[in-house]
Amino acid sequence: MKPLLIAIFIAMSASPALAQDDGGIEPLFSSDLLDFDADAGGNRGGRGQQGQQGQQAAPDRLVGLKNLLSKNNSPLTADQEKSLNALLDAELPALQSRVFQLVQGQRGQDGAAFFEQGQGDGQRRGNRGGGNRGGGFEGRGGRGGQRGNNNPLAAIMSNPDNPVAVELLRLNDEFIFTKVATAPALNPDQQNLIRNYHKDVVRARGIYNLEALKIVMEDVGAPLTPEQIPQIEALYAEHRQAKMQLTQGGAADPAKLTAQDQQTAVKLSSLLNAAQRKALLDQMRKAAQAKPQPAR
Repeated sequence: MKPLLIAIFIAMSASPALAQDDGGIEPLFSSDLLDFDADAGGNRGGRGQQGQQGQQAAPDRLVGLKNLLSKNNSPLTADQEKSLNALLDAELPALQSRVFQLVQGQRGQDGAAFFEQGQGDGQRRGNRGGGNRGGGFEGRGGRGGQRGNNNPLAAIMSNPDNPVAVELLRLNDEFIFTKVATAPALNPDQQNLIRNYHKDVVRARGIYNLEALKIVMEDVGAPLTPEQIPQIEALYAEHRQAKMQLTQGGAADPAKLTAQDQQTAVKLSSLLNAAQRKALLDQMRKAAQAKPQPAR
């Protein structure tokens, strides 16, 4: 099993099939939720500032969601839009507050050096059009990177191995799956479209994201057990920490990153049952097949 895992992993290393999509994922909601250019008080999200500026119209927060449903012949009605906007108004303050606490905690923990390094990363990713989006709310590092340079959240999300980035994505996923995809205002077809779309978003993060791994295993009828989840969480935390250490001070040696990923893949397989190991190998094979071949 170990040689097979390593052989497959070498072939799929850095494959876009299992990587977070940097440009192809449209966020479901356009919002200032993740905008930390504003102050830390009640005007987070920019709504207070917009009011002071006068007649500036509020953006359509549902634009991505409406696009998704319209493309699948299940458009929102006016009443549904009203209900979903009310849901956002009710749920966002608590979520926004939690996000702010996490960002401020990271800022205090790592200091200016982290954000200096992360903002550079955010700009490079932003110039490609993305940043580490969660697929739910539109981030602020992805539109040319300029705004991300003044936004501590963009610095955090530019590094998917950062524990705070992992928690922010988890909060985003929880909101989409437990609040939006179950909204009573939506019909069953619309709920399924949202749920399946966001599952695709999560899967794209790759096998070293716990939520993505959960979905992969659920898809084959071999879900992770309550006993396995904390073991894999600990393994992934160790994996992220090792990768962050390798990337401190600049770009890491690709060979060292590959070796670290190989070690984690082997350890992960030892925590899985036979059906789960097969699903893991199948996922890695798909990534290997999707990996672009070097030009000759």
